[in-house]
Amino acid sequence: SPTSNGMKLNLITISLRWQNVAFQPVMRYEFNHPTDDPTGRLTLLSLQEVGFDDLGIPDTINPPYSFKYYGGSLPPYLSNAIDMWGYYNAAGSNESLAHKLVPSYNDEFGTLNYNGANRRATGNTTGVLESITYPTGGSTTFKYESHQAANLPQDYIHNFGTAIGGLRLRQIIDADGLGGTALTRTFVYKTESGEESGVLMNNPVYYKGSTYTTSLPPGTGSSPDNQFFYGTRNSRTIFAYNASSFGTIQGNHIGYTRVDEVIGSIGKNVYHYIATPNGRGWDPTDGRLLKKQVYGSASAQVEIRSQPVQTVNLERLDREEIYTYGGSDENFNPLTFFVLFVESDDEQNDQSLLCQTVGTPGVCDPNNQYEWRHTTGTYDPCPHPPEQFRTRFNQFWYSLSTTWTRPVQTVTTDYFYNAVPEDVVFFNPATDDIPDDWNDYFFTSNERSVTQTTDYEYGRPDLTLATAVSRNNSDGAIFRTEYEFFANISGGIRAIPFLITHKSDGATFGGTRSVLDPRGWPQEIYELTDGGGEVLRATINSYTLAGRPVSFQYMNFPTETYTWNQNLITQRDYGNWTWTYEYNEKRLLTQQVEIDVQEIDYTY
Repeated sequence: SPTSNGMKLNLITISLRWQNVAFQPVMRYEFNHPTDDPTGRLTLLSLQEVGFDDLGIPDTINPPYSFKYYGGSLPPYLSNAIDMWGYYNAAGSNESLAHKLVPSYNDEFGTLNYNGANRRATGNTTGVLESITYPTGGSTTFKYESHQAANLPQDYIHNFGTAIGGLRLRQIIDADGLGGTALTRTFVYKTESGEESGVLMNNPVYYKGSTYTTSLPPGTGSSPDNQFFYGTRNSRTIFAYNASSFGTIQGNHIGYTRVDEVIGSIGKNVYHYIATPNGRGWDPTDGRLLKKQVYGSASAQVEIRSQPVQTVNLERLDREEIYTYGGSDENFNPLTFFVLFVESDDEQNDQSLLCQTVGTPGVCDPNNQYEWRHTTGTYDPCPHPPEQFRTRFNQFWYSLSTTWTRPVQTVTTDYFYNAVPEDVVFFNPATDDIPDDWNDYFFTSNERSVTQTTDYEYGRPDLTLATAVSRNNSDGAIFRTEYEFFANISGGIRAIPFLITHKSDGATFGGTRSVLDPRGWPQEIYELTDGGGEVLRATINSYTLAGRPVSFQYMNFPTETYTWNQNLITQRDYGNWTWTYEYNEKRLLTQQVEIDVQEIDYTY
């Protein structure tokens, strides 16, 4: 990859040098990722920590971090064994990517049967991380399942089942080193009514159909005299890859409106999202977190006359966070709107020949290959003289714009309750109303709550960043943070706040102010104090041409200096202390020497 230069990290060695004696290793981290991994891909199998004694001899070898992957061997990178979304489906018999079955919702002509590739989504887990075992003996195991959606067309379900390409987490299991389970987190993808909360964002299109009409002039072929004969034809095109329209940013092919994270017997977190199928592949509103609910768990003993005492499990809402968003519809950023003009080239106007009819000028020749049709539907019985059809560019402007979403308000409510009664609660059906929801009976009537509302203000239409954030508690106290952003002469830098002010009920009690040069680089940093005063905290005296700091001073402490070579730091000096850094020809860090003469070596 571009960041690793195609190399894999094998060792990290940390060494120390005492009283100018040669460096001795004290710790080493070994990475085990053999090239003959059974999955067919480069995978990390273990990471081990090795300690050394004063003579540089290994004396402490801890058990490794071990990584296990789901079994099987992955195919070559360009394998045809992929589902509609490009995920491996173990269909080893695919000689091509032309579909065996194509769902009819892409076309009006019904399901297409074709003896080709199997593009069914199978939820294959080959090569996916299964577990991590820690040196202490504990472990974390990951279990997966196929994506599912509620809005699948019936013909898709009939031909392909309910699975969609890719995997989602089903469980994360943490185990102790003694074989017991410490904590299990289970993820449930259901709506409140029990339906799948998954939403297929847009249908993949692997074949398209079209209808066209052919016509014969009067007196030719099977066409009666003086009448046109029209024939209807259907055309189908099969694609190996998705041929649907693409947006600028694709996003995920699957979204979820609700995900429950059930945390053992402790409780659960419920996440509510926007996921609206739009047919365009991506929409800026999709994926927004609308609400998060945190539930605790409890139980109560209930006796209904003539029935045994029963234990009811309760879900107690402890916290709720509600998010409201805005976007560029409210404050469009003119600096991200670009008008692109496509103008005609004078040398090409009416110059490029597209096609030309044949025939003898002025002669009604029945052998001419083209005839003239009028838009009114009438037919000119004599083929038209030769004509030439040329191109002419006549394209108007179009625009590109950036769209964003941003939070405008967050409302957080914490709930508090009286304890659930420990004794058995008795109900007499003859005189008492039996609750339909035991949660409402035990909690709703005695809940208390504290609410904090956070509002985000966007005072600059050319920024997506908030210029003020206000927090209003239930007790009426208002805390506010205001931001003022830097803009250089050309307006090219707009996202650096040079003034951050913290206020309580309108009075300043803290913050920072930075003095920036025309490039936006800090020169002085001040701390704001109560009442609006300020104290100089830091000074950056100079920079390299690339913007790397050369010297830095905190208040009246000694100045700290930095040495750079090709934008890589090679030395850091603070008083009598020095840190040094060395790199290889690929600009990767190979050695780091600390102020206590500890040396850390990196091997690739």
